[in-house]
Amino acid sequence: MTAFNMYLYFLILLFMLQSCHDDRKEADLIIFNATIVTLSSEDSIASCLAIQDGIIVAVGDDDVKDMYRSESMIDAKGLFVYPGFIDAHSHFTGYSEFLRYADLNGARSFEELLAIVDKYHKENPGQWIIGRGWDQNKWPVKEFPDNTILNKLYPDIPVLLTRVDGHAVLANEAAIQKSGLKEPYPSGEALRKAGTLTGMFLEKTADQLKA
Repeated sequence: MTAFNMYLYFLILLFMLQSCHDDRKEADLIIFNATIVTLSSEDSIASCLAIQDGIIVAVGDDDVKDMYRSESMIDAKGLFVYPGFIDAHSHFTGYSEFLRYADLNGARSFEELLAIVDKYHKENPGQWIIGRGWDQNKWPVKEFPDNTILNKLYPDIPVLLTRVDGHAVLANEAAIQKSGLKEPYPSGEALRKAGTLTGMFLEKTADQLKA
C-alpha cells in the first residue's frame, strides 16, 4: 500500500468515524412541523419541541432536532400546540356554556333583568329562554324575585334564570312543568310566599331544572 493509499484510507476512516458520531441529547419525544404557541414576551411561534421526563427541554425550529434525537417523533402537520390550560376554579366548561345564555350580570334591578331577557328572546327565539348571572344584592330590593311576571310574559315558553353563583334558579311555571319537578321538595330548597311556590329553587332542586 502506497503512502497515498494509506493516507486516503485513514482519511476515509476518519470521515466515517465522524459521521457515525452523534452528540445530540436523548429525548423521550420530539414534536415537529407544528404551530407552537409559546406565550413568550415576544409572542413568538415555534415549530418544534423536545420533551424529556415529562418536561419540555427545548422549543424552537429545526435547530431542536440538531440538539436532540428521539425514537418517538410526531409530525404535527401544522397543527397547533398550546401550553396546558389549568382551571384555577374558573369553571372553564361552565363559562363556555354561559356564552349561549342571556347575560344577566349587568342587571341592576329585576326590571333590567326582564329587559335583558326580552332582548335575548327576540334575538334567540327558541324552545327555552335561559339566562345566568343575576344577583339580587345589586338591586334596590335585595330579595329573591318570584316568577309572577315571567308566567304572564311567557306562559308557554320555559324560562330558567340562574343566579350568579349557580346555587339558585328562578323558573317560570312552564319550566317547572317541563322539567317534571314534583312535590315534595327537600326542606328549604323550594321557596314559597304565603304557601305558594315562587319559582325560586336552591341547591340540588335547582340542579334538577335543566333545559
